Amino acid sequence: MDDINLTDEQQSLFNAITSKLRQETALAFIRGGYDNQTQAYLSACKALNKKPSNRPETSAYEILSYPEVNGFIDSIKEKAAEGVNIDAKWLLGRLKQIDELDIIDIMNDDLSAFKKLSEWPKIWRTSISGLDIMTISGSEDVEQVIKKLKWPDKVKNLEMIGRHVSVKAWDKEERKEAATGDIVINFTDAVAPSDD
Repeated sequence: MDDINLTDEQQSLFNAITSKLRQETALAFIRGGYDNQTQAYLSACKALNKKPSNRPETSAYEILSYPEVNGFIDSIKEKAAEGVNIDAKWLLGRLKQIDELDIIDIMNDDLSAFKKLSEWPKIWRTSISGLDIMTISGSEDVEQVIKKLKWPDKVKNLEMIGRHVSVKAWDKEERKEAATGDIVINFTDAVAPSDD
């Protein structure tokens, strides 16, 4: 645990984990970048000279699902996010910036070529996911031209905005009903009359 600095609160959460195997699995999971539950469990077993179960995937999932283990891991994640000022508000702002990317910022008005990379706004330079460059050699000059640019996925970005904790656009809407005497009309099931 020397490589993980814990606050007093985190140390208390860690001490509340009653099993050494759970403690070691949690620490291995954190050290592994929250990436591989099974590997974290196997590393913990090795560190404790304990034989792993026949189903390490299941054991890893169960151990990391214990409330006290989960609470400890979440406290480490929250502290790390605070250290870089990343929170739900920051994330929504970043998603909004990606949604507002405008091609005019990186291309000439006549669409003949991309502007120089140094002229691109930072949001563009940090948001593209791929770039293919073609090198053209002349007798004296070598020119590099952007051949292909992989844009951010705007649809996926909008889905992420819709799922954001403060937006919740995709939460299932409550079905609205209106009652008239004994007749109940369910507006979500209502069909518009046809012109036939």
